[in-house]
Amino acid sequence: MPLILFSQEEKEYQQLHMLRLKQENDLYQYWYQSDKNFSDGIHIEVAHRIFNIKPADWFLIGFKDTPYKDFSLSIGQDLFTPSNTQTTEVDTNDRPYTGLLYFTYSKFSNRFLKGKKLYTNFFLGLQGAWAMGEEMQNGVHEVLDNPTAKGWDNQLGTGLMLDYDVNYMQLIPVGNKFFESNFLGKAHIGTMYDYVTAGILLKIGHYSDTYMNYDGIVNSRNNLLVNEDDIENMSSAKRKLMPKSIRNSSLENQVNYINKRMNRKWQYFFMLEFQTSYTFYDGTAEGSLIQFSNNVHTFPLSSEDQLVFQGEYSFNVQYGHFHMEFNRFIENDAYNSGDFFGFGEISLSWIF
Repeated sequence: MPLILFSQEEKEYQQLHMLRLKQENDLYQYWYQSDKNFSDGIHIEVAHRIFNIKPADWFLIGFKDTPYKDFSLSIGQDLFTPSNTQTTEVDTNDRPYTGLLYFTYSKFSNRFLKGKKLYTNFFLGLQGAWAMGEEMQNGVHEVLDNPTAKGWDNQLGTGLMLDYDVNYMQLIPVGNKFFESNFLGKAHIGTMYDYVTAGILLKIGHYSDTYMNYDGIVNSRNNLLVNEDDIENMSSAKRKLMPKSIRNSSLENQVNYINKRMNRKWQYFFMLEFQTSYTFYDGTAEGSLIQFSNNVHTFPLSSEDQLVFQGEYSFNVQYGHFHMEFNRFIENDAYNSGDFFGFGEISLSWIF
């Protein structure tokens, strides 16, 4: 077989173009099904090269020495409720109702050959009645013939969401062609949330590459291919994802294997994630740090409740331009000590 060489044009990275609809609700689960704490969320996201502009590239932190960059813009709404949604009275022993409506500008950058990802989000929005949390939750409940949540008159007042977070992910050298393990780290600051997170992400199945783009999605627009120099510059963790027989063969075979893997038409895989967070401030319970109207009731976290543990698993399928993901979350309830709550998430994406 002749040696495969690639021109500079073939090395140009083409950003992912994608429309994604994501909906989160406690209905998408069997255990811990209840409207409490985080109750519902809906997000519409567009990833496109038009969002790759110089001010955003400068403002949103990422690796400076990489062509693997993706940008997206989304609008989202999140709803939070106390445990008892059937009373109009204020429960001073539980978190208040609140809604968030916000835009998110995101930058994803990868060091593909080293198995490292750095992505940043900027959030701008409002908390309070203008976020239309009551209208959304009770509108859905009416359609599903569920009981009306009666305490929205006591929701937090109008406040500003002006937040920023930085996320880091790195491949751990424990894996093979079907399995990989990754370290996660995150720092979030702003008027609504202030916390740090660390965790582990495990991935198993038939998939392309986690560190090629935004979310490891196969992108038919992308004509970037690796060459022999790229193989020699790969980290040991990245090389472990090739079968041992391929790693011990010629560079030509390794190039062919990686390029074929990056262009898989089918992806199907399972992910398992464990995270620990320490929360310094939660504006969804205490009100925004920039508040425009008074709050009826707030619920500051006590020091022993600021440590949060979360588990997540997900199933992912991609065929051609269509990608679907189902996630299930469970975490300890910081507002009711010794309790848990959970919710599910369905994500549908079209790559164009």
